[in-house]
Amino acid sequence: MYENIADHAVADRISNATPKPLWIMTSHRGEELTGSMVISALSLYHSNPVKVVVCVTKRDYTHDIVLESRVFALHVIREDQMDLATHFAYQSGRDVDKFAGLDYKIGHTGCPVLSDCVGYMEFEITGAVDTPTHTVVVAEVRNAEAFQPLEGMTYRSGANESWFRDNAPPRPPR
Repeated sequence: MYENIADHAVADRISNATPKPLWIMTSHRGEELTGSMVISALSLYHSNPVKVVVCVTKRDYTHDIVLESRVFALHVIREDQMDLATHFAYQSGRDVDKFAGLDYKIGHTGCPVLSDCVGYMEFEITGAVDTPTHTVVVAEVRNAEAFQPLEGMTYRSGANESWFRDNAPPRPPR
């Protein structure tokens, strides 16, 4: 095994050199619709069916729900949805029903699907790798729907991690 000699600050800047889309991940455990968070650690790859690799942090309630149900939905949000992003990012499904008061439906996989977003994709997990802080899951798309025209959308369209860091209010103390 190689010794880690990387300058963390340099590696962090390189890894953040391109915009990373901001996604809301939802899942379910039976009738419980609480597994949700904002994520940017994912990579979609174009195949048939479309696949995704997602790093799901172990400290979040969503982690256990996603691994138990083996399904999740990813929602693309718009830049005018900071309130929605912080709603999912700044509180835990252990303590709050994150779907109370939100417009959503139950999707093909049983996941809650937000109605007010650019669009969503539902996935089924096909593999997972355990790491000390995250579980890296590989999943295949099972359903997808757009709620606005996608013509002209690019990888810089919509909300991304830099936008969130630059515009989100401070995280409340836990």
